[in-house]
Amino acid sequence: GKEVNLNGEYIYNVEKILVECEAKYNDKNSFIEYLSKLLNEKQKDLLLRLYSIAEKQFILSILEKTLKVINEGGITKNNVNSQTDSKENVRTVSGTFLYLIKQSDVLSKKDIKRIFWRNNAKKKEKKKFNNKFDKLNI
Repeated sequence: GKEVNLNGEYIYNVEKILVECEAKYNDKNSFIEYLSKLLNEKQKDLLLRLYSIAEKQFILSILEKTLKVINEGGITKNNVNSQTDSKENVRTVSGTFLYLIKQSDVLSKKDIKRIFWRNNAKKKEKKKFNNKFDKLNI
Protein backbone atom coordinates (compact mmCIF):
# COMPACT_ATOMS: atom_id res chain seq x y z
CA GLY A 1 0.00 0.00 0.00
CA LYS A 2 2.84 2.46 0.71
CA GLU A 3 5.49 3.56 -1.74
CA VAL A 4 8.44 5.94 -1.50
CA ASN A 5 8.31 9.18 -3.52
CA LEU A 6 11.27 11.14 -4.93
CA ASN A 7 11.77 12.96 -1.62
CA GLY A 8 12.10 9.68 0.26
CA GLU A 9 8.69 10.13 1.92
CA TYR A 10 6.17 7.33 2.18
CA ILE A 11 3.02 7.87 0.18
CA TYR A 12 -0.05 5.71 -0.18
CA ASN A 13 -0.90 4.11 -3.51
CA VAL A 14 -4.57 5.02 -3.20
CA GLU A 15 -5.82 3.16 -6.26
CA LYS A 16 -4.00 -0.04 -5.32
CA ILE A 17 -5.39 0.07 -1.77
CA LEU A 18 -8.97 0.66 -2.95
CA VAL A 19 -8.77 -2.17 -5.50
CA GLU A 20 -7.34 -4.44 -2.81
CA CYS A 21 -10.18 -3.54 -0.43
CA GLU A 22 -12.79 -4.33 -3.06
CA ALA A 23 -11.17 -7.58 -4.20
CA LYS A 24 -9.85 -9.17 -1.02
CA TYR A 25 -11.87 -7.96 1.94
CA ASN A 26 -15.49 -8.87 1.29
CA ASP A 27 -16.55 -9.89 4.78
CA LYS A 28 -16.88 -7.47 7.70
CA ASN A 29 -14.17 -8.94 9.93
CA SER A 30 -11.40 -9.11 7.31
CA PHE A 31 -12.26 -5.61 6.07
CA ILE A 32 -12.17 -4.15 9.61
CA GLU A 33 -8.90 -5.98 10.34
CA TYR A 34 -7.32 -4.56 7.16
CA LEU A 35 -8.69 -1.07 7.83
CA SER A 36 -7.41 -1.21 11.41
CA LYS A 37 -3.89 -2.11 10.26
CA LEU A 38 -3.86 0.38 7.40
CA LEU A 39 -5.00 3.24 9.64
CA ASN A 40 -3.04 2.01 12.66
CA GLU A 41 -6.32 2.27 14.60
CA LYS A 42 -6.43 0.22 17.79
CA GLN A 43 -10.15 0.82 18.45
CA LYS A 44 -11.60 -1.93 16.28
CA ASP A 45 -14.92 -1.60 18.10
CA LEU A 46 -15.22 1.95 16.75
CA LEU A 47 -14.55 0.70 13.22
CA LEU A 48 -17.11 -2.09 13.71
CA ARG A 49 -19.73 0.45 14.81
CA LEU A 50 -18.88 2.54 11.74
CA TYR A 51 -19.27 -0.52 9.50
CA SER A 52 -22.62 -1.42 11.06
CA ILE A 53 -23.98 2.12 10.54
CA ALA A 54 -22.41 3.20 7.25
CA GLU A 55 -22.14 1.42 3.92
CA LYS A 56 -18.79 -0.02 2.88
CA GLN A 57 -18.71 2.32 -0.14
CA PHE A 58 -18.97 5.32 2.19
CA ILE A 59 -16.09 3.99 4.30
CA LEU A 60 -14.01 3.45 1.15
CA SER A 61 -14.75 6.98 -0.06
CA ILE A 62 -13.58 8.40 3.29
CA LEU A 63 -10.53 6.12 3.15
CA GLU A 64 -9.73 7.44 -0.33
CA LYS A 65 -10.04 11.07 0.86
CA THR A 66 -7.92 10.27 3.91
CA LEU A 67 -5.06 8.76 1.93
CA LYS A 68 -5.08 11.60 -0.59
CA VAL A 69 -5.02 14.19 2.22
CA ILE A 70 -2.15 12.34 3.93
CA ASN A 71 -0.23 12.14 0.64
CA GLU A 72 -0.65 15.92 0.26
CA GLY A 73 0.72 16.67 3.73
CA GLY A 74 -2.18 15.94 6.06
CA ILE A 75 -4.51 18.00 8.21
CA THR A 76 -3.24 20.19 11.03
CA LYS A 77 -4.58 19.44 14.49
CA ASN A 78 -7.12 21.96 15.80
CA ASN A 79 -5.26 22.81 18.98
CA VAL A 80 -1.96 24.02 17.53
CA ASN A 81 -0.65 27.28 16.13
CA SER A 82 -1.13 27.15 12.36
CA GLN A 83 2.17 28.98 11.80
CA THR A 84 4.28 26.05 13.00
CA ASP A 85 5.10 23.57 10.27
CA SER A 86 5.95 20.46 12.23
CA LYS A 87 4.92 16.90 11.43
CA GLU A 88 3.94 16.59 15.11
CA ASN A 89 1.13 19.08 14.48
CA VAL A 90 -0.40 16.97 11.70
CA ARG A 91 -3.15 14.45 12.38
CA THR A 92 -2.26 10.77 12.11
CA VAL A 93 -3.76 8.65 9.35
CA SER A 94 -6.33 7.34 11.81
CA GLY A 95 -6.99 10.83 13.17
CA THR A 96 -7.53 12.16 9.66
CA PHE A 97 -9.90 9.29 8.83
CA LEU A 98 -11.97 9.83 11.99
CA TYR A 99 -11.98 13.60 11.47
CA LEU A 100 -13.33 13.17 7.93
CA ILE A 101 -15.99 10.77 9.22
CA LYS A 102 -17.14 13.40 11.72
CA GLN A 103 -17.11 16.15 9.07
CA SER A 104 -19.12 14.11 6.56
CA ASP A 105 -22.56 15.33 5.59
CA VAL A 106 -23.63 11.78 4.69
CA LEU A 107 -24.04 10.58 8.29
CA SER A 108 -26.53 12.16 10.67
CA LYS A 109 -25.45 13.63 14.00
CA LYS A 110 -27.21 10.72 15.66
CA ASP A 111 -25.14 8.24 13.62
CA ILE A 112 -21.92 10.10 14.48
CA LYS A 113 -22.81 9.91 18.17
CA ARG A 114 -23.54 6.19 17.88
CA ILE A 115 -20.18 5.57 16.19
CA PHE A 116 -18.15 7.63 18.67
CA TRP A 117 -20.24 7.09 21.84
CA ARG A 118 -17.58 5.15 23.76
CA ASN A 119 -14.91 7.76 22.98
CA ASN A 120 -17.22 10.54 24.15
CA ALA A 121 -18.05 8.63 27.34
CA LYS A 122 -14.33 8.17 28.10
CA LYS A 123 -13.66 11.89 27.55
CA LYS A 124 -16.52 12.85 29.88
CA GLU A 125 -15.26 10.43 32.53
CA LYS A 126 -11.71 11.82 32.30
CA LYS A 127 -12.96 15.41 32.46
CA LYS A 128 -15.10 14.58 35.49
CA PHE A 129 -12.10 12.98 37.22
CA ASN A 130 -9.84 15.93 36.41
CA ASN A 131 -12.42 18.39 37.75
CA LYS A 132 -12.67 16.45 41.03
CA PHE A 133 -8.89 16.24 41.24
CA ASP A 134 -8.51 19.99 40.62
CA LYS A 135 -10.98 20.75 43.44
CA LEU A 136 -8.77 18.89 45.89
CA ASN A 137 -6.02 21.53 45.43
CA ILE A 138 -3.25 18.99 45.88
